[in-house]
Amino acid sequence: MVSGLDIIATVKSKKMKQDFIFLIQDMWYFEIINGIGLALWLNARC
Repeated sequence: MVSGLDIIATVKSKKMKQDFIFLIQDMWYFEIINGIGLALWLNARC
C-alpha cells in the first residue's frame, strides 16, 4: 500500500529532477549565447 507521504515524496523528487533539467537547459542556452557573443567580440577585435 502506498501512503500519501510516499506519493508526495515521489512527486517532489520528480519535480526536482524536472527543475534540474530545466536549469541545465537554461545554462546550455546561456552558454550558446555566451559563445556567440565571444565569437562576435573576437571577430570585432581582429
